[in-house]
Amino acid sequence: MTQTELIKRLQEKENLFDAEVLYFTWHDLRHTHVSTLIDIGWEAKDISERLGHSVHEVNETYGHLFPKRKK
Repeated sequence: MTQTELIKRLQEKENLFDAEVLYFTWHDLRHTHVSTLIDIGWEAKDISERLGHSVHEVNETYGHLFPKRKK
C-alpha cells in the first residue's frame, strides 16, 4: 500500500470527505506539522533537525510563517 492509498483509506474510514476535506497528501501533513511547530514557538534550527533539512531550506520554505523578530 502506498502512502497515498493509506491517506485515502484514513479519509474514508474517518469520513473526512463529509467534512469538506476532499484530499490531502503527506506533503500537506508535513507542511501543517511545520506550521504548527512555528506557531508554538519552535526555532528554525530545531525544525531543520527534525526535517533533516538545513536552516536555510527551512527559512526559504517557511520563513514567511515565522514571527518578525527584532535584530
